[in-house]
Amino acid sequence: MYNLTGLTGANGIGDLLTFTNTVSGGMFVGMLLVAIFAIMVLALRRYGLDNAFLSSSWVCFLLSLLLRSANLLDIKFMLGFLIAAAGITLYKITVKPSNY
Repeated sequence: MYNLTGLTGANGIGDLLTFTNTVSGGMFVGMLLVAIFAIMVLALRRYGLDNAFLSSSWVCFLLSLLLRSANLLDIKFMLGFLIAAAGITLYKITVKPSNY
């Protein structure tokens, strides 16, 4: 059982999010971002799986930058999304160039 006295001073959803993230050891916001990434990939796969991964990884990387600046996200998640974004971008440039 967790000590819920940290919620007595909660004034809004931001405080609740901070408390939940603290109790989970910083994993709550990171897993929420991974879930957003998976939902975006599934929603954008009609444009091609590589394009879905490309756009989702860059959007989640930018979101992770914002969350990291608010001290809600561990650096591992931010670096993971950066590596994924750079890897899929490199793949799109070298292996599958567009025919414009």
